[in-house]
Amino acid sequence: MNSSRVTRFAALILFATLGKPAYLAAVDFATAKSYPVGTSPAGIAVGDFNGDGKLDIVVANTGSGNVSILLGNGDGTFQPAVNISTGNSPSAIAVGDFNGDGKADLAVLQRGANGVAGNVSILLGNGDGTFQAPKTVALSPSAYSLAVADFNLDKKSDLAVCDSSSLGILIGNGDGTFQPVKQTTLFSGCFGFVTADFNGDSKPDVALVTRVGIQILLGNGDGTFSQGGTVTVTKVSPQYSLEYESVVAIDLNRDAKVDLLVSSIQIVSCGPIPPCSLIYTKISAFLGNGDGSFQAEQIVASATAPGNHGLGSEISHPFVGDFNGDGKLDLAYRNTPAPRSLSPSLQIRLGNGDGSFGSPISSGLENVNPFADSIAVAQDLNADKLTDLIAIGAANDIDVLLNTSPASGADLILLSSGASPQPVGIGRNLTYTAQAGNQGPQDATGVKFTDTLPNNVSFVSASISQGSCVQSNGIVSCNVGSLASPFDFTVNIVVNATAAGTTTNSMSVAANETDQVPANNSATQTTTVVPLFKLTVTGAGNGSGTITLPDDVNGPVNCASACSATYLSGTMFTVGETADANSVFAGWSGACTGTGPCSLAMDADKSLGANFVLGEKLSVALAGSGSGSVTSKDGGINCANSGGSCSSIYVPGTTVSLSAVLAGTSVFGGWSGACTGSDPNVCSVTMNSVQSVTVTFNSPPPDFNLTPASAALTTQTGAQVTDTLTLSGQNGFSGPVTLTCAVTGPAPLPTCGVSPTPVTVGPSGGTATLTMTAPTTLGAFALPLKQGSHNAVYALVLPIPALLLGGMGLASLNFKKRRRAVLVLGGSGVILLFAIFAGCGGGTTRTPQNFAVTVTAANASGSIHHSTTVTLTVQ
Repeated sequence: MNSSRVTRFAALILFATLGKPAYLAAVDFATAKSYPVGTSPAGIAVGDFNGDGKLDIVVANTGSGNVSILLGNGDGTFQPAVNISTGNSPSAIAVGDFNGDGKADLAVLQRGANGVAGNVSILLGNGDGTFQAPKTVALSPSAYSLAVADFNLDKKSDLAVCDSSSLGILIGNGDGTFQPVKQTTLFSGCFGFVTADFNGDSKPDVALVTRVGIQILLGNGDGTFSQGGTVTVTKVSPQYSLEYESVVAIDLNRDAKVDLLVSSIQIVSCGPIPPCSLIYTKISAFLGNGDGSFQAEQIVASATAPGNHGLGSEISHPFVGDFNGDGKLDLAYRNTPAPRSLSPSLQIRLGNGDGSFGSPISSGLENVNPFADSIAVAQDLNADKLTDLIAIGAANDIDVLLNTSPASGADLILLSSGASPQPVGIGRNLTYTAQAGNQGPQDATGVKFTDTLPNNVSFVSASISQGSCVQSNGIVSCNVGSLASPFDFTVNIVVNATAAGTTTNSMSVAANETDQVPANNSATQTTTVVPLFKLTVTGAGNGSGTITLPDDVNGPVNCASACSATYLSGTMFTVGETADANSVFAGWSGACTGTGPCSLAMDADKSLGANFVLGEKLSVALAGSGSGSVTSKDGGINCANSGGSCSSIYVPGTTVSLSAVLAGTSVFGGWSGACTGSDPNVCSVTMNSVQSVTVTFNSPPPDFNLTPASAALTTQTGAQVTDTLTLSGQNGFSGPVTLTCAVTGPAPLPTCGVSPTPVTVGPSGGTATLTMTAPTTLGAFALPLKQGSHNAVYALVLPIPALLLGGMGLASLNFKKRRRAVLVLGGSGVILLFAIFAGCGGGTTRTPQNFAVTVTAANASGSIHHSTTVTLTVQ
């Protein structure tokens, strides 16, 4: 928001396509006259550049890198612009006499950006509306705002430039050059500043816009400053930050002491759901005491707008001028309505001459561009004692708006009017209000306010802030007397509505003087009168409670079980109920039934019964060293890790279902009391009397873990292999653990052993070594045939014929010879048998064997035991 701050009495306003709209106010402006200038105009200043005593205009053009000079004709019109190059992108401009020749010179600011240093260009005036070539003075990269004053009192113009951390003063040498900058460190930033004499010592002082307020620096007369006070505005809500937008230094109450106008904004959150927020903007006056201090804040204008762009408005960019020609400074500012789709406007409050201002009036400038950062300058351009406006236009031009407000006469106006309440019930009072004023420029005499009442009301009373009122035949007449410009008065007229329908009230104000704008002297108010209906609430049951009703036509309703209230026809609302400590709401009767919310539409007289009964209390306690939570299905019970108890009241006869949820590693210990059991999801209690239930959550029992370093090992026959066993305690386990091992698998089996055993397991755990010794041999399997071997076939087939022939020959021999032959033949058979096995690949073949080694661990009592298995492969 820093880019929108204003550091001079100028305000950021763009008047787009300004014709002369129809409006009802004494402050009037002619149709804007546009003058082309350079590209992207950004700053405006006025001065007499050709020495003819007529105001001229200079414009800084950011886009084209030049300034436009528009010489004035003295009647509010200007000659075509002459452009003078300055280089870079000028964004602000100030007028001074930097070489002491009595001719107006220019200081043109180029703001620093993105680490690139800023600079100021000095254009010395020739006194005829032309200027010499610019001389450039380097500034800091964050140079933001520029002002001209004689800070060392040598009658030579000096420069003041502020950036994010310091205020720099460049003392002029009187020839258009400057001494090295004198820095004053700033601890709260600088977002703009103005110069004035706040303590009456004729030395220029500075008022800086900072994060924490308006910081006053009192000039020492040599370009240095002493610390002054800080002017702050009050916050709407202390916990939310407030941002200062601009400051204007001017004598508001004509006491020759400089005062301040400060604009600020505060955004206050109104709930957890974005973008809900409230935007408070205000303009505050601080009257100067003449010694550098200021009086308490006076809020001269304020507005509120919701952050979600609902109805409301924001105000900003104040500046002052005499807009109605009465010699008193008036206040002008931009009013931006919410939602932003509506056109902003320039509002004016006429000054009372004492630092206070009247109610806002329309300026007729209703289509102010809300997005453009453009500067409006308030100045009397044609010497008619009425403040005119210069503003940056919509298309590389400036607009000049001459003030054409009447210079004589009085303008009475009904500033505001209304009727309340809306709608109103038959037989109820209705108040008509009006605020009327005199927008001048002259005082009004013989001021009279008249109100013509509608037929279907009866007069009750009338009051006025100035003068007196009487009523006759339905007409209220108030004699106000004289009314100075721009003072106002208020009227309140109270009537009683006597019949249903629509009422129209008419009011007007007049004076002896000719009224400049008579169309704004009258107003009407239309009100709808509707019937009233009565709601009667009665209590029932042996309990007690409170019924909540919205405000009725008489105000807040206090309903303790029985009451009545009166509402306008068509009123809709929901009735609330709250049972007392020992009672329970049992249901509605009459206009509503059941136990849920009771929604009513008042279209007739209605009665409503509220049944409260004494309840039965169910208490639930959590016990044990573990943790968990207990809830009831209806939501009345919700105990979570409390270690204590919770309770709820129930209608007698209600059945309550409870369930428990374990937390972490806790163990459910069971229900006791009104229900028992070990199922955490089953507990049902019938509330025929006071009941209590205890649920126990136990901590998990001590335990340990057994973990091998490797779950699978491989070794050779006859070899030995080891594995490390780790034991870790759980839930506080400690003590000795005995380990044993056993092996299963095909014979022959490996052997195993564990050492040490037992192992003492403590907080740091313990370890043991599992040793496994493989058998020296493994089980063998004879294979009769080696697949794929031709020798095997031969080994089987060839010996058969030989054996047959041998047998046949053996039969023909005698006994002794036959015995020797048998021996020979038998030996040969053995040899042949070995040959067969050899040819078949016979013999024994061994494959790797897997064995399961199971390790079992148990505590001393044997109540806790765990086992783990290691697979041993022997090759």
